[in-house]
Amino acid sequence: MSTDAPDASPRPAPRGHPLIAWTVILLAVAGLFVLQLEFHPAAEGEQFDAFEIQARWLVGAASFGPQTPEVYSRQVKDLDRGSVGQRLRFVVLAGELAGPTEALARLEELQGLEGHGAVAHNNEDTATGEILNWLYHDYEVDALSAPSLSEADRQQLHRQLGWFGDLALNPRDGPDAAARAAVLAPAQRLIIAFVGLFLAALFAAAIGFTLLVLFVVLWRHMRSRFTTGSLYGGIYAETFALWLLLCFGLGWLIRRLAPGLSLPQTGLLVQFGGLIALGWPVFRGVAWRQVSQDIGWRAGDQPIREPFYGVLCYLATLPIVMVLMLMVALILQFGPKWIAAPTHPIVGEVLHGGWWAWIQTFFVASIGAPLVEETMFRGVLYRHLREATASRGRWRSVVISALVAAFVFAALHPQGLLGIPLLMALACGFTAAREWRGSLVPSMTVHALHNGIVTLMLILAAG
Repeated sequence: MSTDAPDASPRPAPRGHPLIAWTVILLAVAGLFVLQLEFHPAAEGEQFDAFEIQARWLVGAASFGPQTPEVYSRQVKDLDRGSVGQRLRFVVLAGELAGPTEALARLEELQGLEGHGAVAHNNEDTATGEILNWLYHDYEVDALSAPSLSEADRQQLHRQLGWFGDLALNPRDGPDAAARAAVLAPAQRLIIAFVGLFLAALFAAAIGFTLLVLFVVLWRHMRSRFTTGSLYGGIYAETFALWLLLCFGLGWLIRRLAPGLSLPQTGLLVQFGGLIALGWPVFRGVAWRQVSQDIGWRAGDQPIREPFYGVLCYLATLPIVMVLMLMVALILQFGPKWIAAPTHPIVGEVLHGGWWAWIQTFFVASIGAPLVEETMFRGVLYRHLREATASRGRWRSVVISALVAAFVFAALHPQGLLGIPLLMALACGFTAAREWRGSLVPSMTVHALHNGIVTLMLILAAG
């Protein structure tokens, strides 16, 4: 009789707890939404940044050609809302586009609201309003050098209103043509850049529409490099939930311990600090080589061509994104006034920061965000979802997983309700690249490309 010991049984794969993980994920999404509603001052600041972008656009457009009163009435008057600070800036915008008489009318209306307690204001707001009143009374009688203002008054306008203060102090046909040109320069650059980008986007969308039709026709015959069958789908759900907890926790800790850090600096620490979560599968017994394979951390079958495949998917997404952008614009134009335009806290950092803030923002948006977000959303979360739905068939699994991952991606971003469909469309394009090629290189490439273009546009607007 043989006395050989029996072979040791293989170690069972660690079991995940996806239900617990999804409870955390859904609570995080819901909690973030509630926080965005709760902290109204922050949301108000973001809306103010969106207002400043719109104002620069309008001023830049007006500098290239005359604006009729009808255009002012239809497009601009709806911006006269929000805080006293925004309304004071609107007074300047009205003066620029419709003349000093309109500015004084808007200022009188604002003073009436302040008198009835309809808007909160402080002594600085009151003093700034008085200075604007003197200024536009001067302009009304063609005293374009503003003799009623002292040097201290001029400094206060610049300090309190920033670019708008400089715009108010340098009217059309004023005595300092060079200062006027310097004020208009960022607004004009925004127009030129936007028109150029829009024309390029139309051309790209035309190509993208052709690619989209080809993808729809051929999608059942296209070979996917994404293979299911990983035993660790539940572990990846845990990993994504842990990443969310780490991001929230690190953000809270950094704000408490280093409140002086800028938003890009905080974002960078949170982004790369959160990647600690990738150690969780290894802690749970999954080999790192398997983890990196599962989440797409590999060069792909054709490393040199992989970025190009990502660009193809991005182009195919552009027609959908542009249609959604048109729908959002129509909602903002004709929908309820309480609906806010999509915006992001980083806009304020770019508009009111200098070159160092721009470099930090560009790095966070174009390097940090693509690397980290593609790893966690298209790598970790998408892997979990594809494994969880694999029994439904390949393409049903792809559609379900792409939509769920895209919604979570969009909901966790701060762009607001109207930003969700736009972000979901972009996310689906990134996911298509991940599914098609298996690697994260294509989706990281186009994510970086998209964020880089948007950030450069903001920098041009900031001037």
